[in-house]
Amino acid sequence: MANRWNQSEIAFLKSTAGREPIQIIALALGKSEKAVMSFAQKQGISLAVERKRWSGEDDAVIRASVKQDLSAYKIAAVLGRSEKAVYHRIEHLRKLDDAG
Repeated sequence: MANRWNQSEIAFLKSTAGREPIQIIALALGKSEKAVMSFAQKQGISLAVERKRWSGEDDAVIRASVKQDLSAYKIAAVLGRSEKAVYHRIEHLRKLDDAG
């Protein structure tokens, strides 16, 4: 018999859909990615992750943190971003600063 979805799993899916990648959701639920995708589609739940735009405030935090020699890991924790995203943003800001 199929592994049925309980109310807490459905609530978790609804609260994380669009905020976390499907791989993370499936792992947290102990279900396959295919099962999560199929269930979400049947329920009309979008799994597309929306990218968070960088704000001027984010850039100011990054610039100040870099001046204080904080690691990308610590900056990422403050901003709620991935370390990789912060590395890329630091490089982007350096290029802008060098050009201007």
